[in-house]
Formats: sequence, structure tokens, C-alpha cells
Amino acid sequence: MCNGKFCGNTILCSMYTPINLLGNEGVGAWIGDMSIVAGKLAASVGCKEFPIYRYNDNLIVQYKDYHFYKNSPLKMSDDFGFLLFSILCSINYAIEFIENYFIDEIPQKFKFAYLQYYYLCDFIKEVNTQENTDFYIDDYLCDRNFRNCLAHYGLGQYISENEIISDDILKGLTNKAFGKDYLTTKVELFEILRSLTRQIRQIILK
Repeated sequence: MCNGKFCGNTILCSMYTPINLLGNEGVGAWIGDMSIVAGKLAASVGCKEFPIYRYNDNLIVQYKDYHFYKNSPLKMSDDFGFLLFSILCSINYAIEFIENYFIDEIPQKFKFAYLQYYYLCDFIKEVNTQENTDFYIDDYLCDRNFRNCLAHYGLGQYISENEIISDDILKGLTNKAFGKDYLTTKVELFEILRSLTRQIRQIILK
């Protein structure tokens, strides 16, 4: 259940999540209450008005349910093939759908792709060891402290006020981590992920 509440010019979303934890059945309502507190605090320091995300309503998205594994379109109609297909779909969602659905350049375009990339770096190594494959993913952008910032913690310990770049999409985080501006880093990140998708497609698609 979501109830819109106003605080100044900021709309706060009080979210009630009906989840049960042992010894704390009211945690969902507590999370909802804390979201109101967090919103009021944000509004009190001027976080009231943000540009509305613009969407590409003309984007046509189609999918087909192949009812794995009976009608699988893959050369590898087994659990490993399905795993690789899932990786391919997840990457494409971040670097194709999100990239094209949001018209403006927003942090989420980089964030979603980077968090996938970060965990794929270790996962692909594990896949290669387990399945005797040779997938390659360049891990030079893999940085735990940077990942922590994108996951909403560690920011204050990672970048100082004089390192912030106000007109940068990520406010200078990529400059701090990799010595490169946001767009340059994003292009390189997306190409790393596309390289992995090309490797996967070559193996699993007919």
C-alpha cells in the first residue's frame, strides 16, 4: 500500500511492506514510518524539487515465452544454457532497455549496469572454473569502494567535498575512481558488457 504525502514541494511515499520477521512482525509499518522521516529530513535541507524523468513512450518492447526447456531456442537446452541466457537478458535490460527507455542521461543508466558488472566479474570466473569455459570480462573497472557508493553507503568516506564535480552526472565519482569522466567510463563499461554478451550469444544461440 502506498500513500502519497506532501512535505513542502516534496511528495513523500509512505510504503507499507507487509513482511514478517521473527520477533518483529511490525517491521513493514516501521519502514513506512521511517520513509516519512527520511523524506521530511530531505525536504528540510532543500531536497524538494527534482526534474521529472522523461520516458521514450515510442519504444516497442516484445518478448516471447519459450517455456524452457521444451521449446528452447538455444543450442544449449539445459540448465547451464538457461543460466547464460539469463545473464544475457539481464545485461540487455540494463544496457539496452534502460539506456533507451529513459530519454535523459540519468545516474541509473550507469548504476544498474555497473552493479551487474561488479558481481559478474567474480561470477564469470566461477562459471569458467565450474563449466570449463573461457568467458572473458575485463575487471579493470571493478572497484569495491566505488560499488559501495552506488549502493548508497560509503560515499562520505570515499569522496571529499572539494572533489565533487557539480555538473557531472555522478558528481565526480568516476573521476575519483578511474580518472575518467562519467560518459567515457560509461562507454567503456557498456562495451565490456557487450563483449560478454557477444561471447554468450555465440555459444547459446542457434
